Amino acid sequence: MHRYRLSTYRERKAHREWNTTCPDCGRRGEFVPYIDAVTMRPIDDRCCGRCNRESNCGYHLTPAQWYRDHRPADDPTLTREQRAELRAQRRREEAEALRLWQEQQAQQPPPFDPTANEQPPYVADYLACTHMQCLLSQSTQSDLACWLRTRYAPEAVDTTLRRYRIGATAAGATIYWQIDERDRVRAGKVMRYDTATGHRIKGTATPAVTWVNRMPEYGRCERPVPQCLFGLHRLGEAEGRPIAIVESEKTALMLDIAHPQALWMATGGKQNFKEELLWPLCGHEVYVLPDADALDDWSQRIATLHATLPIDMHIPGQYYQLMDNDEARAKGWDLGDL
Repeated sequence: MHRYRLSTYRERKAHREWNTTCPDCGRRGEFVPYIDAVTMRPIDDRCCGRCNRESNCGYHLTPAQWYRDHRPADDPTLTREQRAELRAQRRREEAEALRLWQEQQAQQPPPFDPTANEQPPYVADYLACTHMQCLLSQSTQSDLACWLRTRYAPEAVDTTLRRYRIGATAAGATIYWQIDERDRVRAGKVMRYDTATGHRIKGTATPAVTWVNRMPEYGRCERPVPQCLFGLHRLGEAEGRPIAIVESEKTALMLDIAHPQALWMATGGKQNFKEELLWPLCGHEVYVLPDADALDDWSQRIATLHATLPIDMHIPGQYYQLMDNDEARAKGWDLGDL
């Protein structure tokens, strides 16, 4: 386990004294500080962290970069004795914190293994709970469903919503259930849409994205299982069909309605195009269709992933030409926009 990691939403909510304003773009609530997993404190919540607005801001200062520029023990204004005492004090504090951290880790349950046939009780309970929530939330009356019917045939829309088991809250928000290749419901991503434009509703009163396991009306499951690709439960239908990966779940639904001959999946975010989510696709040919502002990033990741995953992944040349321009990048176009 890494010594330093990004703080979680729950940790930032519990420690409201931590700074969450991005030092670069100035947006409140978007800065995620790095914390020391030993002391459970931020390294420097003023600047050591990452901005959630990857496309519009992209600020990211890692612990390695921070420590390279902040070494108080090597301050030239300190005397030799002061520097020696400071280093000794730091070693004592870290040794004590490391001992406490190791004791805590020894009491933790084993990590989740998605390939194991038998899961720890808390994982089995979580999966059973989310599966029941998925069954109860099935609805075709969400805001997104209403907008899709204004653009496509209602029968085609309803067929796609059933294929992806799209759910809805009582308020009309869309629930994108993440169901893996073994038909286990891993998570539920909740988003609101404008019925007139189909755009996401973003604001201070309504969070752009929330999760079912954090909603009290769904039981607030405290032990979420790692995410998977949206649409992964349809992998069994891939025989003789091309697999295509996009970033947005809404785009995957739109393309499934318009081009059902392909099998559409979504990462749910630019940062989710990674090995942990892609490994179930081993042995398949996959067309990768990123948003314009992620084109270069995903191209580099494909080159890296080819060394570790036996997946034939590539970005179609024609698609690359369509997206490789300043206007597309500035507006963040995706395949749905085209």
